[in-house]
Amino acid sequence: MARSNILNVVLLFGLLVLVACATVLPEPEPVEPAPEDPRLSVVQELQRQAVVRVQQGEYLPAISLLERAVQIKPDEIGNYILLARAHTLRGDPDQARAALQRGQLYAHPGSADAARIEHLLNRPE
Repeated sequence: MARSNILNVVLLFGLLVLVACATVLPEPEPVEPAPEDPRLSVVQELQRQAVVRVQQGEYLPAISLLERAVQIKPDEIGNYILLARAHTLRGDPDQARAALQRGQLYAHPGSADAARIEHLLNRPE
């Protein structure tokens, strides 16, 4: 009798193991990538136009384009770096420094952006 109880327990345990192994888990839902911020493409186009203007020596129009980019997406650090470059080439280091300091407000501490701005701010003029 004890032997048949042990056999029943072993069979029941084996059956539970088989059932657990055979359980079909639902497939995870596919994760869709986060939609791209539509402001980013506008800002990238403004940056592109500003770079062309800087290359042509048209610093004020470049600065105007970059200020618009800053208004649209103030957390885009590249705007401030390009803006500082345009001000520097125009001969206005104070405005260049101010642009970098504004960008510093949005740079995450310890990030590559923060390090780049810090480097530009500490660079001898």
